[in-house]
Amino acid sequence: MFFFAIMGINDEIKQLPFHKNTVCNNCGRYGSLDGFMTCSVFSVFFIPIIRFSKKYYLKASCCGTVFEVDKKKGRKMEYGEQVDFNDSELKASYSYHNSSYCPACGYPISYGHNYCPRCGRKA
Repeated sequence: MFFFAIMGINDEIKQLPFHKNTVCNNCGRYGSLDGFMTCSVFSVFFIPIIRFSKKYYLKASCCGTVFEVDKKKGRKMEYGEQVDFNDSELKASYSYHNSSYCPACGYPISYGHNYCPRCGRKA
């Protein structure tokens, strides 16, 4: 008799409907900020049931810096509402200048690794 796992918890990255052209407060170049969300998902038979531990981020296209976003504004981004950010609200979580990061999802990568541990893409 075989027992197959019918439920589990996985990490998920979801692109949000947020895109804003701006001058990056990290590198000073013109680029865009794109929103994404990370969360953990409880699923049964590969069907997502509950999403928890949501965190919201903005990724700068010019330098790859990832900025953490307040949950209240992150939820507005998730639902497609209009959101404005000023420079004091954006705090850099991961920066190209300070650490290595995945160019696809922004996840931090330890030096010496060739592939992202989260999305599996080549670093």
